[in-house]
Amino acid sequence: MKQIFISLLMIAFGMNAMAQENSDIILEVGDEQVMTAEFLHIYTKNNRHQELSYALDSLSAYMDLFVNFKLKVVEAKTMGLDTLKSFRSELSGYRTQLAQPYLTDKSVEDELIREAYERSKYDVKASHILIKIDPEITGKDTLAAYNKAKMVRQKLLDGEDFGTLAKKYSDDESVRYNQGSLGYFTVFGMVYPFESAAYNTEVGEISDIVRTRFGYHIIKIEEKRLAKGRIRVAHIMVLLPKDAIEEQQAQAQERVEMIQKKLDAGESFEELAKEFSEDRRSGRQGGLLPWFGVGGKMIPEFENAAFQLSEVGGVSNALRTSYGYHFIKLVDVEPIGSFEEQKIQLKNRISNSARASRSKTVLVERLMDDYNAVVHDEAIKAVSDMITDSIFYGKWDAKAAYKMNDVVFSFADAQYTQEDFARYMTKFNRKSEPKVLTHFINQKFDDFQEKMILLYEEENLESKYKKFNFLMKEYHDGILLFDVTDRKVWSKAVKDTVGLEGFYEKNKENYQWDTRYDVHVLSADDKKLRKKVLKHIKKNPKADWAEIDSIYNASDSSAVVKEHWTVYEAGDNHFADELAEEYAKKLEKKGRVITLMDDSRVLDMRLRKPSLKALHEARGVITADYQNYLEKQWIKSLHEKYEVKIHEDVLKKLAQ
Repeated sequence: MKQIFISLLMIAFGMNAMAQENSDIILEVGDEQVMTAEFLHIYTKNNRHQELSYALDSLSAYMDLFVNFKLKVVEAKTMGLDTLKSFRSELSGYRTQLAQPYLTDKSVEDELIREAYERSKYDVKASHILIKIDPEITGKDTLAAYNKAKMVRQKLLDGEDFGTLAKKYSDDESVRYNQGSLGYFTVFGMVYPFESAAYNTEVGEISDIVRTRFGYHIIKIEEKRLAKGRIRVAHIMVLLPKDAIEEQQAQAQERVEMIQKKLDAGESFEELAKEFSEDRRSGRQGGLLPWFGVGGKMIPEFENAAFQLSEVGGVSNALRTSYGYHFIKLVDVEPIGSFEEQKIQLKNRISNSARASRSKTVLVERLMDDYNAVVHDEAIKAVSDMITDSIFYGKWDAKAAYKMNDVVFSFADAQYTQEDFARYMTKFNRKSEPKVLTHFINQKFDDFQEKMILLYEEENLESKYKKFNFLMKEYHDGILLFDVTDRKVWSKAVKDTVGLEGFYEKNKENYQWDTRYDVHVLSADDKKLRKKVLKHIKKNPKADWAEIDSIYNASDSSAVVKEHWTVYEAGDNHFADELAEEYAKKLEKKGRVITLMDDSRVLDMRLRKPSLKALHEARGVITADYQNYLEKQWIKSLHEKYEVKIHEDVLKKLAQ
């Protein structure tokens, strides 16, 4: 509720050009001054779904609403709500969310989303040879690994067999049983550099050497096909260990044949899964498994068999995997959606993947240029020379570096000294895997630069972007407005039972029941019993349902059904309204109708004339009205408490 109230949606910013230039004071509430730009921004945004008018009467009418809004915000500040830890924490959380679009390069982000969508249309089948390297090493060791990869690639180009070379040279442990084959995968299925190389290499071709955090890869593209999307299947599983003895194999085979016969005879797949599947978790749900796509969590042979099912409802023959036997049924298919349908999901996946760093890197490079960033190499070297391998054991003594104050990095009006960098490096002064020291320090300084310039950018968003400044102002005031209104109106109306009761007593004539009907229908197949009930009701017009039930209960008939409609107000129920119309005169005269509706049903319909609603019968409506009453009284008191000054000359100027 609160998020909706303060408009968590990051709506498009629309503002009249005058607001960019005009900084006149248009309103004063207590000690708070409101500039024209802020008023126009809120006015424009809240009228974006209708024709916007800058006529004086339209501006003045909105100013009345705006004044009440500002009075509540000023009151919240007077109460100190903006100093509460909960408020500061909530606003900080929203700011972090709202800042994200400003801390990435939008053009790169859009490019990555479009690229991911285009790739999602195809599945790629590939094999690779991996030459492992430690991501931290540099120099001769890296060159040796690269030259090895270069040699293997040349052998492939010369026509040597890929599988043979993979078994001989690849450091991927799975090569022992797959000869380097990775099967099918799609976008996000591999690390980004590998994925890019795979999608950019033609079928049958060998890729260039690709560097990832795992090492150097040589990729062969075997096939590309239109993407299969996601599917949902159910399975019946017969467990059979890899090292099963002959007797176990025979028992499993017998069970498989029995299930196959039942499927061929048309028995329900779901019921067979519940009864026979040895995957008990899915078996209880008729064998149903979670949705999955190509290159997902399923083992390759299961995945391939599942994707080969062409029709929903189709069932595979028994499939043997490393787990045992499976019968697979295709339950549902989810094809690749349109770009607009997939855009938000792709954006979220990109933001949580390594490729998001590309967008951040481009932004950092632009900020370094915009802010005229300068790196002071000599000052950095002086700190680097003081860092030893002891940092990888948590024993580096950084105290001497804290006394060094030369600037290592500067941009805009910010400067970071040798001490700042040394203190940053102490975060990594802990026991860890030893690395090449120079490479480690250079990498951490790059990280240091990026963090500092992005932190500076984030801290200055309000002053740099008017749109962001207004947005944060909205969230600031929106949270305060919600909290203070909750205290003064919403929660108060709910908790103040004495006040609510007093409000009801003064205004209860406003809460009236319209004409209402008690509609009761008794259904009985036993004609004698039905007539007996009807006779009893006619003889005892005031008979209640307990008496009528006793007649049923005393009967030997088992074909009795009681249907009970409770009280209906006119217009609530079509059936009741039709009955009331049919028996209007009788209801008006006697207040009750007792009749046989047809051969099986007895009707008892009673009229309730208009009457006052009790508090408990209309608490929701009465509480809402009480809240409106409290708010009006509160606003009246705020106008008395704070001086309000509208600068009419400025308002008139906007209407010109």
